[in-house]
Amino acid sequence: MRWMKIPQIVIWLMGSLAVGLVATAAPIPKLTLYTHWFAQPEDGGFYTALLKGFWREEGIDVEIVQGGANANVEKKVSLDPRSFGITPAEQVVQGVAHGLPLVSVVNFFQYDPQCLMVHEESSVRSFADLDGQTIAAVTGAVYFQFLAKKYHLTHARVVPYNGAIAPFLKDPQLVQQAFPTSEPFFAARAGVRTRVLMVHESGFAPYRIVAAHSDMVREHPQWVRAFARGAYRGWLEFVQHPGPALDKICKVSPMNDRSVADFAVTKMKELHFIEGFKERGESFGANNPERWKSLVQQLAELSIVPPTLKPESLYNDAWLPSKVGISEVDVLRAGGN
Repeated sequence: MRWMKIPQIVIWLMGSLAVGLVATAAPIPKLTLYTHWFAQPEDGGFYTALLKGFWREEGIDVEIVQGGANANVEKKVSLDPRSFGITPAEQVVQGVAHGLPLVSVVNFFQYDPQCLMVHEESSVRSFADLDGQTIAAVTGAVYFQFLAKKYHLTHARVVPYNGAIAPFLKDPQLVQQAFPTSEPFFAARAGVRTRVLMVHESGFAPYRIVAAHSDMVREHPQWVRAFARGAYRGWLEFVQHPGPALDKICKVSPMNDRSVADFAVTKMKELHFIEGFKERGESFGANNPERWKSLVQQLAELSIVPPTLKPESLYNDAWLPSKVGISEVDVLRAGGN
């Protein structure tokens, strides 16, 4: 009967349309996240986002590529328009000043975890006490240039830091750059008690951020939003359940074992790297334009960048937690501010 042919035609048309839609559907964009060092607990939220499939759920496919000594994250991102990179904020300032196409899009730590480590019995109790000391630090480190200028460290002797703590263990007078989440643990394991001076307490307080290629920020803001939302979800999950990410990190990086990883998480929470300090108006993922302005001014006073560099060109705060659907309730539930 003629009326019976209509449903068959409709079904055929619908099937053809479905096939056509599948054939023309855009593929999931493949993006890269370059890390500043070998896999470490300080990257835990990103590994959680990967393991839990949060980025996939947001519509992007992210690969995490480990860094290492001389990782040069800023250059890698500048050469890859589909990439992000983990770095301290002052590196973005320098990169943009030299013409690199970088934009900060996620502040995952309110403070970069840079510190100076001393022996427990050391006479160094403040940054001013560093004058006349021997300090193992990365050559040209911006934070140390700031400290030297502010505290008039004219008699401090800087020796190259190669990532090892053996010289520090042998010399009770040596001061060494460190992360409070790592080197103090290994020193304690070797029987050496330590203290740390957190660099951000000196007034030099860059965020630890994720930078994106400026072309992606301009042409594919939806990818950046998906990345930011997935990353925030990863960090909130990591704060509550760090185990799976730590297991993964210890597996892919021989520099970690579970005991040091657990120590690192404890220190991250204890020192408020993730959520900052409420009394200072800080919170998880927050971005304060005044801090960027201060950072640019500090680097300009050190003649590292020109004073004409515009702080607002360094970041895009369109993807703060609240702007991508991460509520204050989510943060509170995870133990943040």
